[in-house]
Amino acid sequence: MELAPGTKIKQYTLEKLLGRGASGEVWLAHDNTKLAAIKFMNETLMKSASAAKHRQRLDREVKALSTLNHPNVPKLYDYDNTAERPYIIMEYIDSPSYEYMIAMGDMLKVRIGKRLDMITSVAGALTAAHDAGIYHRDIKPGNMHGVEQPFLMDFSISLEEEDIERTNFNIGTTIYMPPDEEPPDRLSDNFSFAVVTYEVLFGTHPIFPPNDKSRSMGAFTRLQSYNRLRNRDWRFPSRILKEELPPDMRGVDLARLDVIFEKGMSARNIRYMELGQFMFEIRKAIMRPENAPYADKPAIRAMIPGVTTADEARTGAFEPDVTPNEENPTKVEAERRAQAAVAATTTDAAPKPTPKIEIKLPKTETIAPASPVPVAPVVPYHPTITPILENEEPERPAVIPRVLMTNLEMQPIRVRPETPAPKSIQIQTVWIVIAVLTVIAVLLLLAVASRGGL
Repeated sequence: MELAPGTKIKQYTLEKLLGRGASGEVWLAHDNTKLAAIKFMNETLMKSASAAKHRQRLDREVKALSTLNHPNVPKLYDYDNTAERPYIIMEYIDSPSYEYMIAMGDMLKVRIGKRLDMITSVAGALTAAHDAGIYHRDIKPGNMHGVEQPFLMDFSISLEEEDIERTNFNIGTTIYMPPDEEPPDRLSDNFSFAVVTYEVLFGTHPIFPPNDKSRSMGAFTRLQSYNRLRNRDWRFPSRILKEELPPDMRGVDLARLDVIFEKGMSARNIRYMELGQFMFEIRKAIMRPENAPYADKPAIRAMIPGVTTADEARTGAFEPDVTPNEENPTKVEAERRAQAAVAATTTDAAPKPTPKIEIKLPKTETIAPASPVPVAPVVPYHPTITPILENEEPERPAVIPRVLMTNLEMQPIRVRPETPAPKSIQIQTVWIVIAVLTVIAVLLLLAVASRGGL
């Protein structure tokens, strides 16, 4: 089935391709009244041995969307799971994902009060799913969209409560999955939600820094997550340097946030059962009188180590969000003017002394820039929906030590003993030692003989 602009799918006309991934592609379409997003399964995939599995996932998403009538969950318009290329038609959400906003530094340009409202709305959608017996299993910034109207997206690997025992537990995006090996449920989704909430508030992952190579190593990533949480080796809010804090959070109760997030990412019997309580405590620790002078600060991006926007990667400097003018130029503009003035004074005649130019920089709170380390840009499949799981784990049990996070005293991890060297290498080593000892003995005999001759 060939897809192109103008193709008719029932009463919908395809407009343009929004994104393509390993499992399929998403198109923007319209009928006579509204826009819609249509997700098609990959044509080659539908002819493979895993076709039944992917049709089942489409059925799961259809069932979840039809069950959840929530303002923060996209509306289901239509679907066809018997077509040559099965598809689902849903509400088109015209906004970038939180993953994209975080990576580009745009999330921290949203005021703290609005960020709290956004993540609280998503918590309401997830709670509604849990109350309906549906577990999402892939809670991450890439599946959340919208500032004024937030949405929780992509229920393709969601499960109903009665199906839990008949599925593979190790499906999802590893840096947001809990490190335990328990069946997916409300508590596992809530762990992932606590991680995402931290990332929305602070602009970076609490356990894995942006350039950490262990972020995408499957089972090893989950093992690292377990070790770092057990050893309390993660980015506690109170340990963040003042210059690295978002400017609108410099009066929050960081010690209280330590306790809240540690509980949210802790053992199952300690973790928050209700996201409403979790968000209430988060809001209480942030929106307190001491933070009022900071909460309305102009949108200035906090310097998160290892993360830069495109402009910062190019200029190598952080510029406050201040509009330049003749009386109040930014630093980059000031340097440009200075260079232009020097160039204007250069002639074929004898060089003249460069005039001293005094620049008055704006009186803003300056933050020492971190060394810019450009990161690969996060390119969403389209501005509103990310239906394909690029970071999806293969459907096979992860080979990691059994970790049962059921109490504060977590089980120690057994380290596999070192593999002994091959027998041939051992024999070679013995002969080398014998040869060295023989040479030493000969040298000693020669020394004794020489003394006797003297």
